[in-house]
Amino acid sequence: MFKRLLITSCFVIIALMAIGWKYQQYLMNPWTRDGLVRAQIVQITPRVTGPIIHLNIKDNSQVKAGQVLFTVDPRTYKTALEKAKGNLDQAKAQLQRAKDEANRGRQLALRQPGAISKITLVQQKNTVTAAQAGVEAAKALYDQSKEQ
Repeated sequence: MFKRLLITSCFVIIALMAIGWKYQQYLMNPWTRDGLVRAQIVQITPRVTGPIIHLNIKDNSQVKAGQVLFTVDPRTYKTALEKAKGNLDQAKAQLQRAKDEANRGRQLALRQPGAISKITLVQQKNTVTAAQAGVEAAKALYDQSKEQ
């Protein structure tokens, strides 16, 4: 008697597990009268923001990886790129000016010792270093704008 009860219980447990597994499968991929529904909704996050000027797809259409979905107005980014280029050119000009002033200061100090203070020479050197950092920062912003 105990053996029959044990075997029956095992079959019932296995049947319940199979029903539970099939129900879980149904929740993940439901069957309809017309076929299997597998909806894959993917969040779209653009690398850049701006007004959309052309939409290349229709609602609920199937898309493939790499397909262009919409076109963003490029004027915003062209303006940002031109601004970054202007900032880079300005930083380069400031660097050249700082280098010229530092060279003049060193030459003056060599020709006429005491004509310019050591503090001024150090300040000119620091100005050149700061201008170099400004050029590097402007170049990084320009490169970032170019990638967008």
